[in-house]
Amino acid sequence: MCGFIRHCCSPPTSWSHGTLHIQDPYRKPAQQVSVRHPKNTFCADLLRTAKLIIWDEVGAQHRHAIKALDRTLRDVQNNESLFGGLTTIFGGDFQQTLPVVVRGSREETVDATLIHSELWDGIEVLHL
Repeated sequence: MCGFIRHCCSPPTSWSHGTLHIQDPYRKPAQQVSVRHPKNTFCADLLRTAKLIIWDEVGAQHRHAIKALDRTLRDVQNNESLFGGLTTIFGGDFQQTLPVVVRGSREETVDATLIHSELWDGIEVLHL
């Protein structure tokens, strides 16, 4: 059963790791972090038909995990726009919880945030 359906039908898990199967963004360089959804799978079909992705508490996620989602959506959607041209909403308080960086210094932890990603320049920030 695809992770999106499983996520809707089962108790909450870590969405990025449990649903998208993002592989260990905390210990690998960005180019090695991946999402396991080949183009010809049911989950890839769901990603292709999606109109919107909402990712709450994104401030606690490593920027490599978000970059992996971007690469996957570009691949699945056959579109080189940011996140494959799919509207993606990130929610959360970036001053509340930082990503986990195993044995990382304060600088390494702050550098792991989405704000320090090359994707950040293409993201429109809206404040509530």
